[in-house]
Amino acid sequence: MPALFARQVPLFSPDGGFAPEFLRARASNPALAVLVKWDARHRMRCALRRLSPEAIRDMGLDAQYVRDEVMKPFWRD
Repeated sequence: MPALFARQVPLFSPDGGFAPEFLRARASNPALAVLVKWDARHRMRCALRRLSPEAIRDMGLDAQYVRDEVMKPFWRD
């Protein structure tokens, strides 16, 4: 069994994100790195989805780009 699971490293932190110990462990495990990347994409797309049209314009983003981005599944780059 990999050391990550033998040590009982917590997967999630209280705020719902990945725990720091889990994030450090991902450096030695490519599968964990993919999970962390997918989580970051999901969180970014959820944050984009909550932005108002004014905030999108203020950041200099195109509304169509934002719509396209939030419609992507988390595993698509």
